[in-house]
Amino acid sequence: MRPRAPRRNVQLSYADVAAYSAMVGFGETYFGAFALAVGLSEVAAGLLATLPVLAAGLLQLAAPLGPRWCGSYRRWVVWCVALQGLTFVPFVVACARGAMPAAAVFFVATSYYLAGMAAGSAWSTWIDAVVPPRVFGNFLARRARLAQLAAFCAFLAGGALLHWGDAHGRALWAFLALFAAAGAARLVSASLLARHSELTWAERPVAPVAWRSVARKFFAPGKSAFLLFLLLNQVCVNIGSPYFAPFFLARMRYGYGEYALIVGASYLAKIAFYPLINRVVRRVGPRRALAVSGVCIAPMPLIWFLLPGIATVCVAQVFAGIFWATFELCSTMLQLGRIEARERLRVLTVYAALSAVAVAAGSVLGGAILAGLGDAAGYPAIFTLSALARAASLIALV
Repeated sequence: MRPRAPRRNVQLSYADVAAYSAMVGFGETYFGAFALAVGLSEVAAGLLATLPVLAAGLLQLAAPLGPRWCGSYRRWVVWCVALQGLTFVPFVVACARGAMPAAAVFFVATSYYLAGMAAGSAWSTWIDAVVPPRVFGNFLARRARLAQLAAFCAFLAGGALLHWGDAHGRALWAFLALFAAAGAARLVSASLLARHSELTWAERPVAPVAWRSVARKFFAPGKSAFLLFLLLNQVCVNIGSPYFAPFFLARMRYGYGEYALIVGASYLAKIAFYPLINRVVRRVGPRRALAVSGVCIAPMPLIWFLLPGIATVCVAQVFAGIFWATFELCSTMLQLGRIEARERLRVLTVYAALSAVAVAAGSVLGGAILAGLGDAAGYPAIFTLSALARAASLIALV
């Protein structure tokens, strides 16, 4: 018998997030490493994870017009997801040619993030209308765990391929294969989303919320105050985290295989502990769990330069994976649970823009410090500042 529509939507969404995460594991995770491989500087490689996000975040402020323009949330999301998959084509061509100008790298990355953000805000409004409310909490947790598993497998496969390519002098050909797989995975994701149940604009129009009212949600005490903390935390985290890959690949001279092992430890921890994390969050509440995970995440950058050995960093990444999984699950639950559905598209679009500004502000500050102090003193400085700033941002949750 054909499954009921809500059950089919859940199954399709699980398959969609697996394909999406494969794209992230094969592609987005290796943007910084690719930038170094085509000759960009360490600072430029770090900024690649943030400046395109800023440009995309500002451009996607027009995203709420998309579902209204095409009359359908599903159609808009599918178009944006398909476009995101096609953004890997220029990267594939660049790998085949053996070079890519810095401006082109940043332009393609901006297009990639713009398509993803434009799809994401509409998806957040659409998904809770096609998934039954009684299973929505468990659906989010299981979907998040599956996402980590798929990203982990793709990331490890990508790391193994890059390690082989580097050893045989064919690193760019390895990147070509990875980006081709990432683009194909995202196109599969688009086809799966096209099979979800429809939600037309007429069924859930976006309320004409004033910009002042939207902005007030980020600063008013009460149920939406967590949004301010998330924005501050974005600034603090991105002082150091964009320079994680350049630090280990360029400064510490770790190989692609060792780098994949370090990052993979975090993925593996998220996968293994997600059931426990979900139970804890549901018991203590997402806001309290968000605060505790924020405290635990704060000191992690200090370990990167104080104890940079493979074994030590891998152990630290296991704990970081647990804390970040908790943080991300709580953030998603609060965004979908405390923002009304009729306002969600507008509010999350503004949040995405402000988040992009926060990410860029943190990374530019970190890049300026790194460029000014040099590698030897710059990395300890930005990682220490990031840790202290993360701890200070917790004041916003009080």
